[in-house]
Formats: sequence, C-alpha cells, structure tokens
Amino acid sequence: MILGRSRACGCNINGVIPPEIGNLSSFLGMQGPMHLYENQLQGPMPHYLCQMTNLAELDLSANVLTGSIPKCFDEVASI
Repeated sequence: MILGRSRACGCNINGVIPPEIGNLSSFLGMQGPMHLYENQLQGPMPHYLCQMTNLAELDLSANVLTGSIPKCFDEVASI
C-alpha cells in the first residue's frame, strides 16, 4: 500500500511524537507530505523522524515542540 499523504491537523492530538511513527511511514510507503500541524504535540522533536525518508514534506508547526531540529535532518534530502 502506498499513501500519498497523511493529514491530521487540528485534531487536538497531544503528547510526544511516538517512535512508531517512523516505522509507520516506511511500512505504508508514504511518499507525500505528512501534516500534523495545529495539534498539541509536545516535547523535543525526536530524531527517529529522520527514518521517514520517503516523505516529501513534514509540517509540525503550531504545536508545542521544544528544543532544536535534530541534526539528522541535515542528511534527509527529501524533507
């Protein structure tokens, strides 16, 4: 199965971004954008998001994430 995009914006999702999200993207063959903006995601931006190498775009804006963007994103050309 290949998903072109994933959108869960403005859904009041709260908590930290779970590690399984990196595996989900590979499992489903996601190749388009993933929009998770306007939720209540919190904590640091996890390094395992770099496993989502098939994504064309990752939008985590308008959440309450803290810290800096992981250095591994420098190596992920697709995002």
